[in-house]
Amino acid sequence: LRFMYRELNRRELNTIHHEAMLEGIEPAFSEVDELVHSTLIPRYSPVENYLNSLPKWDGKDHIKKLSGTVSTDNPHWERLFRQWFLSMVAHWMNGDEKHANSTAPILIGAQGYRKSTFCRQWLPPELQQFYTDSIDFRSNIEAERMLSRFMLINIDEFDQLSEKQFAFVKHLFQKPASSIRRMRSETIATQRRYASFIATTNSDEVLRDPTGNRRYLCVNITEPIRTETPINYAQLYAQAVEQINSGVRYWIDDEDEQLIRDTNNRFTVQQPLEQLFLTAFRSAEDTDDSNGEWLRSTEIMAHLQTLPAYNKRRDNNLATLGRILTKLRIQKRRHSSGTQYRVSQLS
Repeated sequence: LRFMYRELNRRELNTIHHEAMLEGIEPAFSEVDELVHSTLIPRYSPVENYLNSLPKWDGKDHIKKLSGTVSTDNPHWERLFRQWFLSMVAHWMNGDEKHANSTAPILIGAQGYRKSTFCRQWLPPELQQFYTDSIDFRSNIEAERMLSRFMLINIDEFDQLSEKQFAFVKHLFQKPASSIRRMRSETIATQRRYASFIATTNSDEVLRDPTGNRRYLCVNITEPIRTETPINYAQLYAQAVEQINSGVRYWIDDEDEQLIRDTNNRFTVQQPLEQLFLTAFRSAEDTDDSNGEWLRSTEIMAHLQTLPAYNKRRDNNLATLGRILTKLRIQKRRHSSGTQYRVSQLS
């Protein structure tokens, strides 16, 4: 049996009180409040109620059908979307209390490509109230509360996040639970996380950390998403639950992470220091390259400082240079003088 669910608030408490009075019970409001917030009233989870009421899976690949409504030039989209989708449902099932679904697809495409519509329609009508694309990262506390309030959070216009917000979002993705004070509670308690994240943007330069972008699955959309394709919600989630219960892997492994890194490179914002490096050097991975030499990052920086485009206030950051060299996969080795990188100077 599936019930209609409404979040309890002061208006609902008032309704319960008045309905009791209409039945001739006439309790004090405080008595209703105390009863409702006692262990005599069992907890109800609309998420678990929905998942536990699903029919038997018909054996068809409904997850593949959903991912197939997206036209993209990412050859790994179907595989990586499946892993992310299963992880999302597994966390709704409380399948992993120690880890969060810390990967988020970023749908990249022109206006009118129905990206937000695609995200919104994944949840069945019974659970639509647990989708949101209105999350305010100006309040860290409120953003953390949403981890337990919603099942799917869409970060719309992802490229508009500030540097501070971008760092907080990365932290939020990895939180397996939120520790906050609930309404009417005097203590801070750990709240179960339900939320998974997805994001949309029109810009193809969205990633800012040269080495820390494995949490994002960037997907370049080449034509409007076919959101008119009907979704069999019961079978879509029955498939996910069946596969998770049968032991199908729902977490991102090392091979998946490498695929994500490879496909994300084109969406990373190229910093001025990276552009400056590429005007002066290239990788010298080929051991037969007679022009190749092993240089420390300080030596590379010293050469960059001689270039006309070098900006001391903006570019003088060895830590950033090190991350850029790692991103570009410049061959490196340990040496008594420090880490060295094999590069060739461009004439």
